[in-house]
Amino acid sequence: MKLKEAFFHTPGPTNLKEAGILYFKGMLMGAADIVPGVSGGTVALIVGIYTSLLEAIQSVDFATIKRLARFDLAGALAGVHLRFLLILLSGIATSLITLAHLMNWLLGHHAIFTWSAFFGEVMSCMVST
Repeated sequence: MKLKEAFFHTPGPTNLKEAGILYFKGMLMGAADIVPGVSGGTVALIVGIYTSLLEAIQSVDFATIKRLARFDLAGALAGVHLRFLLILLSGIATSLITLAHLMNWLLGHHAIFTWSAFFGEVMSCMVST
């Protein structure tokens, strides 16, 4: 199996719209991770990707490490949910990079409004699900 085939064999978004939605969910997780006391895992649960996230994390197992040790890159890649993880982690990284300074300022100067906005975000995700 070639690397490209192995990459597209793994679970993950199948089109640009699904990838965009997953990326946005990753951004929400990253934004939640910036706020003290709020967990990105909670946001993953609320937006409906928690089970997929756990499966993706579990896909990196001892068998994958053995394949990598044998330089079987395609085999290792086929077993890992890399498309899902790359898109999700890209969204998380985007939020962490772009929002960390802003969140620090908002929590320092407008704490009540900031916490209220996050509460509203969580509630709106729960209502729409």
